Amino acid sequence: MPNILVVDDHPLFRKALVSVLTRAVRGTRCREVQDVDGLMEAIRAQEFDLVLLDLFLPGVQGFACMAALRARLDGVPVVIISGSRDPEVVQQARLFGAAGFLHKSLPEERIAEAVRTVIAGGTCFPDEPRGERSAIDEDGEGRLASLTRRQAATLQLLGRGLSNKEIARALNVSHETVKAHISAILRKLQVGSRTEAVVVAHHLMDERQPDV
Repeated sequence: MPNILVVDDHPLFRKALVSVLTRAVRGTRCREVQDVDGLMEAIRAQEFDLVLLDLFLPGVQGFACMAALRARLDGVPVVIISGSRDPEVVQQARLFGAAGFLHKSLPEERIAEAVRTVIAGGTCFPDEPRGERSAIDEDGEGRLASLTRRQAATLQLLGRGLSNKEIARALNVSHETVKAHISAILRKLQVGSRTEAVVVAHHLMDERQPDV
């Protein structure tokens, strides 16, 4: 009996989605929350098998909430639900490790099918032109390749949860040098925070070990 967390600030859509989910998968138990505070409280209180996340929650910019979720939910699939049809938004969802992307206008049977697919271990994204996925991967790999050896080492240590001071000691460099490396990493990976950088890197690097 899967536990599903539905995160959306529109009550009518949230209720309709829960109704679809409970009909789609026998025994499904859903919890609804409307904002980031409710989301964080929910994942602290219980475990979930799937999170359906509205991309544009009040007070949250871009994929910051997705990045925070990926850092806290080890292996739990997250599916983005959104009114956006922008292909770049779908690409970013992939890069941040989403298991799927659902447009809010999809018919009930398509949403139900997608959820069953993800619960079974698959992914669900909008149909894309042939070859587009590999182009996304190549773009991400190109950004990683642009990192210097020391920047890649700094990113790896960020992924281990080290502070700036600890990274400076590990690399035998100054605190200011570490800050400069991190600024360069954020710029080259086109992200806005340390957490986002680590999430993107984990998705693209396949745990590649840079030389320290």
